[in-house]
Amino acid sequence: MSRPVPVTVLLEMRASGVQRPLEIIREDGTRYDVTASRYAGHRAAKSSGSGECWLCRIDGKILPLYYSIFSGRWWIDG
Repeated sequence: MSRPVPVTVLLEMRASGVQRPLEIIREDGTRYDVTASRYAGHRAAKSSGSGECWLCRIDGKILPLYYSIFSGRWWIDG
């Protein structure tokens, strides 16, 4: 089982309410540009719990990015 890795997310929020992740920043300061993303709905994470999920393309790979509406925190599986 993997562990949840907290991240900071630079997010575009449109007037319509649509959210789009633009960049993911890990705790060590490493930055990853999100070249494409798609909202995938509420999903279970491999690491812990569940949350709102975006499937993000980073360096040609698809990475699930999660957001908890209860804690207001973003994480990825690590």
